Amino acid sequence: MRHDDCQVALFRFADGSIAKTAALYAPRCGMAPYYNLRAYGTMGTIERDTMALAKDEEDVHPPFVPVDGERIAGHGYTPEIEDWLDAIRDDRAPRCPFADGANSTLAALRAVRAADEGREMTVPDAREWMP
Repeated sequence: MRHDDCQVALFRFADGSIAKTAALYAPRCGMAPYYNLRAYGTMGTIERDTMALAKDEEDVHPPFVPVDGERIAGHGYTPEIEDWLDAIRDDRAPRCPFADGANSTLAALRAVRAADEGREMTVPDAREWMP
């Protein structure tokens, strides 16, 4: 492989929030439940199919409760591709605007380059140069 089979990237946003992403190219397991999604915030946490949401700032250890939702099998991009094709056919905007897709791609490409070069890099905003 040209790149490592496991890559992790940290992104710091303009508002100070931080995101961590991981890409595994050769996992030896099926798709992780709920894509192994974890989101941490000042008022709550979501981990796969559970969440803990604080009622207020005093509620520092809210219990985890199940999240009702359909458990999706397979790769999660199929609905996005179907929506994109339907948007072309129906002459409408897709659910994910082009600039959002471009920004996601730019972030991933910059993360790989930053890892290769061993340094931090800024991610340009496609909306600043797109027509």
